[in-house]
Amino acid sequence: MTTPQPVSAGRRRVLSVLAHAGGVFLFFLAPLAIRSFHGPRDAHVRAQSTEALNFQIGLFGTLVLSIALVPVLVGILMIIGVLVTNLVFSTMAAVAAAGGHRFRYPFTVRLLR
Repeated sequence: MTTPQPVSAGRRRVLSVLAHAGGVFLFFLAPLAIRSFHGPRDAHVRAQSTEALNFQIGLFGTLVLSIALVPVLVGILMIIGVLVTNLVFSTMAAVAAAGGHRFRYPFTVRLLR
């Protein structure tokens, strides 16, 4: 086996941005893929993809709960709230990651470390 090549600074930023921004479209799948394939190569990419993954797992669970509450009509408002929250916080995180900064989502249960 060969040792994995380290990630360059530019690629580190791109992967961190993709981990955060990918959650808007693919929920937890984008940060999971980046954490799985590129996380072992770089501590910053692993930390940011893990942070994004924890946030997206929580949002996905909330979205499932919201869908279950659609017959009660409050679910529709909850779905809109979840999607807006995802867009706003993922965008904030992607902008921070593009600047090379670490971002921590508020109100996130950190299941993975």
